[in-house]
Amino acid sequence: MLIIYILIGIFAGFALANMTPINAGLRNKVKSPLVAIVVSILVSTIVMGIATLVTKQPLWPNFSFVGSHPAFIWFGGVIGAIYVTSNIMMFPKIGAIETVVLPLLGQVVMGVVVDTFGLLNSARVPLAWMKIVGVLLLLIGLWIAIVLSEKNRQDRLGTAVGGVRWNWRVWGLIVGGLTAVQQTMNGQLGGMLAAASTMIKGTIQGSFFAFFIGLVAIVIISLIKERRVLPTKEQLKDLNWTDFLGGFFNGIVGIVRMWLRIVLSQTMVVALVDFGQILTGIFVQQFGWWKSPKNKVNFLQIIGLLIMFIGVLLIVGFF
Repeated sequence: MLIIYILIGIFAGFALANMTPINAGLRNKVKSPLVAIVVSILVSTIVMGIATLVTKQPLWPNFSFVGSHPAFIWFGGVIGAIYVTSNIMMFPKIGAIETVVLPLLGQVVMGVVVDTFGLLNSARVPLAWMKIVGVLLLLIGLWIAIVLSEKNRQDRLGTAVGGVRWNWRVWGLIVGGLTAVQQTMNGQLGGMLAAASTMIKGTIQGSFFAFFIGLVAIVIISLIKERRVLPTKEQLKDLNWTDFLGGFFNGIVGIVRMWLRIVLSQTMVVALVDFGQILTGIFVQQFGWWKSPKNKVNFLQIIGLLIMFIGVLLIVGFF
């Protein structure tokens, strides 16, 4: 059964890595990152809503359920909206690889913290020396893949990167940590709903709740900032069905993460999903999938990513 979990987790990473360039392309067409996110999360919410109804689950929880469970389980959707928005903003600034890798590092480190201290009522997983070594390897790999690689590029081209790009990199780390917290919140929500029905039905219903809450949050922000939440008629004419795949992929990732979080530790879920992201991110950047900018992957990035992956394996106890 563990092999199935591993394959599903890696597939979720594949979907997540493809979601980012698709949503970035959608942003270019609708001329607004917020409107693009509204469209993407709306698609995710509709997909999860249909799945919830098909599995004969109610769309909305009853008042007794809401009142008898911790309030924090309902905020995972808000963090999810922040994560997807950040991905769209970071992608053109720092590229596909770094958009994947930096949140990965934040997720893994925060995942270790969540597991070690049992935050948000999660099960405590003692911190072993193997995990400490794994985190150190992650840091070394990150330095090689990003810092050393960037320095090498600057030396070769005779250019320097301004502070704005590094601001996005720091935010990538932060938003990755927030995502680890989100997965714990959503995992508990799905687990509580699963206890009242079945695991699959509970995770589907929980995913719908999470996406709906995130949709409400991003709609409010878009109304305040953009005075609109949907593309114009002219912009809609330019869209094709592939522009909506980002929302579909996001919905799949949401339910897979919630389901895996019920049966696996936070650190394990992060490692599996992010490995799939790293692997796919290399192809996205190298070949310019979904009409994204091509940026040839260099040797230092590959070495750094391999070291980071070994660190992830140590953290989840593969060795």
